[in-house]
Amino acid sequence: MNEDAEMSNLYREAYGDIKADKEHDYNESVRIDDKYNYLFDKQSLQSKKPTDIYNLQVEKPTVEEEILTSEMSDEELDIVYKRYKFMQAENTGKLREIDVEAKEFIQNFNAGSAKTAGSHGDDRSVRGAFDFQNELGLILNKKR
Repeated sequence: MNEDAEMSNLYREAYGDIKADKEHDYNESVRIDDKYNYLFDKQSLQSKKPTDIYNLQVEKPTVEEEILTSEMSDEELDIVYKRYKFMQAENTGKLREIDVEAKEFIQNFNAGSAKTAGSHGDDRSVRGAFDFQNELGLILNKKR
């Protein structure tokens, strides 16, 4: 370094930048630690009245917040995830309706009063396992 002044200047600049960054990181960690100690130290909290105003664990998230909750960092993935959650929320009601309809059909079949939904309104009774399987498949696939 004694031989090349330009190299020594570059070294001092780089060393100074690295040292300043390390000192800043250390000072920031001390500041955060002091703030945590102030907020959550048992002795400093003894004189304060307990309240649930700022306690986030007590708040119940709304349905929309639950649907939109995402931990994706990429914006495009976040949008795709939110669309997926909305579709899932919309389809939940439809799936319940299909489930109820399928259960009613099975109960009617067990009671002997299950009918097929004909394409031209000509309902006929379900006679055997083949008709039962076809009709239940149509209910589950919602193609009728």
